[in-house]
Amino acid sequence: MVLVQEWLCLRGYHVVVDGTFGPATDSAVCAFQRSAGLPTNGVVDEQTFRWLAAPMMSALRQASIDQQSLGHAGRLCAATLLAASPKDRRAKQGTMGSALHEWS
Repeated sequence: MVLVQEWLCLRGYHVVVDGTFGPATDSAVCAFQRSAGLPTNGVVDEQTFRWLAAPMMSALRQASIDQQSLGHAGRLCAATLLAASPKDRRAKQGTMGSALHEWS
């Protein structure tokens, strides 16, 4: 659940990364599903997970092709997310969101 919450934060949804699927996470998942054109049910099913993880998976594939490091893959993912939505992506310290802001 922590990873899902971090990915939601990376995409601009404000949730506390605490590993608990509470009302804020449920609301963020539903909002993400609506924006992605997915069935809006609040469940992180296989289709939602794939859409949510798509930028990271794309970066990992590209880094693998380029024989680059995992850090390079993270920067590719950050660049992809920032290009798609260049607003400030800062999150609580210690989350992937704060790391994304540091890479930009």
